[in-house]
Parts: sequence; structure tokens; C-alpha cells
Amino acid sequence: MSPRRRVQGLRREEVACSGIYRWFTHPETERELYPVEDRARQGRALVLALRIAATRRGSKPYAAKLAHRLTQHSPEFSEIWARQEVTRRFEDHKTLIHPEIGRIRFDCQALFTEDQSQTFVVLTTVPRSRDAEQVQLLNIVGQHRFTEAVEINDAGT
Repeated sequence: MSPRRRVQGLRREEVACSGIYRWFTHPETERELYPVEDRARQGRALVLALRIAATRRGSKPYAAKLAHRLTQHSPEFSEIWARQEVTRRFEDHKTLIHPEIGRIRFDCQALFTEDQSQTFVVLTTVPRSRDAEQVQLLNIVGQHRFTEAVEINDAGT
């Protein structure tokens, strides 16, 4: 099923924008930023966050509809959802995999809006650590790619 297909009761854009939906329906692309050993924990955390959102909003809103649809399309989601676990993560650690830089370990903190409808995730590294150096290297890699793109566009016009 394409991430752009309509989920019953939800607009196409809502489904396409849902990282939780893509995590469980398109794991081959959505999970590549995470090390294999962290994927089960991340999937569980996503289900727990959706359960909290669904219970805060009652049975009809977006989160509840999304959870219902995922139980129909993802055995992995259904298994985690059936556990009926509820918890909130405020602090965590994450390892992400950059295709050129490699693994970068972050401290992760979640900040919630007053109505709990949105989460702002803050990723930081330990100062002067190897991970902090890799984040600095991302600045160089990003600038290099931008410069290449500009040069290619200038040459092509």
C-alpha cells in the first residue's frame, strides 16, 4: 500500500505526513536512519505516543482512526498495540545513521505543546565528543552539497 493512499476517515495528506504510519507500513524506507538494534524500541515508543494521543482525544479523532487503520495493516503495530502499554518518554538517547557520516548518538528530549497535540524533539550531543564532531562535519558536508548543486545549476543555464 502506498503511503499516499487514503486511510479510512483520514485525508491523504494526513497519512502521508504520519511518520508512525510510514514506520509500520513502509519499514524498508522509514527505518533506515535507525540502527537495526534500536528499531524495535523506536517502534514501541511510536505506538506508546500514539496510544497517549488517542486516549487524550477520545475515540473519533485522527490518532484513534490512525491506530485503528494500523491494526488492520501492520501485524507488528497490532502486537505492540495489544499490550496496552502507556508511558511517556521525556528523555531518551537516539542513534541515527547518516549515509555519509555514519552513526551519531544523540541525547533526546521531548517538549510538548500545552494541548499535547505536538511534540518538539531536541537532539543534542555531548560537547567535544566524537558525536559532536560528526555533527560539525555535517555542516561541511551540507555546504559542499549545496555548493555542488549551485555549480551544476549555473553550468546548466
